[in-house]
Amino acid sequence: MTPLPTSIDLMPAVPDQGRRLDPEFVIAVALSTVPYRWSGRLLSEESLPVRAVLIALKEAGYRIVPAE
Repeated sequence: MTPLPTSIDLMPAVPDQGRRLDPEFVIAVALSTVPYRWSGRLLSEESLPVRAVLIALKEAGYRIVPAE
């Protein structure tokens, strides 16, 4: 399996005032770290782009929970 790009480590820090980064921004940063060769195809849950987004959301302080 291809390791996650090291640029994910450059995720901006959460702002000082306790405000979280917008999820849209976090997802954009994560997808920007994914090589172009991943585009244009259906992705699996274990794919690099999906894992990059989930890791970035977790690092930004988000968690995904089912809707009620």
